[in-house]
Amino acid sequence: MNGWEGLSCCVPTGAMYVYPRIHASQKAVEAAKKLGKEADELYCKDLVEETGIVVLPGTMFGQKAGTYHFRMTILLNQEDMEEAIGKWKTFHHAWMTKYQ
Repeated sequence: MNGWEGLSCCVPTGAMYVYPRIHASQKAVEAAKKLGKEADELYCKDLVEETGIVVLPGTMFGQKAGTYHFRMTILLNQEDMEEAIGKWKTFHHAWMTKYQ
């Protein structure tokens, strides 16, 4: 996922969850604010609605102001993981394009 535009993540060391950072555009930030949300909340809402993949916005975990993250817990076998990553990647690229 570190190769995906607008997304970065530290390699997990012993945890079953990760906190990818969304480098949201100003357009995404403004769209979220119109809905009374932060950009990471909008991303998470859109992700579950479009793919069924549930992640929690970083705003729930006290992230630094002006940054956007989400918490992803990984509890899938290899086959299901590959399918989920494929759906997520397609969603992510479309979301980033929508808010360019």
